[in-house]
Amino acid sequence: MISGLWVFQKGAILGRARADRIEVLAKLVAQEGGEEKMCAFLRSSSEKLLDDSGKGQSSFMDLWTKLRFPSVDLGNMDVLKTLHSRKYRLGEMLPQFQVAAAVGIGLGALYPELVQKMWINSYETDRDRQIWEKARSAGLDIPEKQSHLPLKEMEELVLLEVYDFAKDYHPSLIKPLDLNQ
Repeated sequence: MISGLWVFQKGAILGRARADRIEVLAKLVAQEGGEEKMCAFLRSSSEKLLDDSGKGQSSFMDLWTKLRFPSVDLGNMDVLKTLHSRKYRLGEMLPQFQVAAAVGIGLGALYPELVQKMWINSYETDRDRQIWEKARSAGLDIPEKQSHLPLKEMEELVLLEVYDFAKDYHPSLIKPLDLNQ
């Protein structure tokens, strides 16, 4: 659950950072020859996500859980423990990560202000201490004390990761995505 959220968020940060280059981002994640379809998917998936979940989501976790677990009561600690302890096969997770990244890219490219708001609410604002402790006691692997990660720093980290990926797999996209190091 958390790893899919992390991939989704990174996609959203990338989409936000390069919102004016959605066609190039589509080339980064599409199979060769499928760039137009991927670009359409990036646009339609984020619009559908917000139509289904509502634009009023305040955090990435809220939006992700509504997307990934629409009918699950995530306020129930027993449910959270079950989800946290479940073992997943890599083969079933990789396709989900690819979709999560693509949906995130589309969200960030089309709704950069929403991504900024959700990032600030998720990672630059202190959470309720009791909820934090409850999540830790349920087995969520989070630090004892909350830390903050500014959006600008995360954006720099994501762009460095994308640069490394593009350098190895899509070197022709480094310049169009302005990834020069």
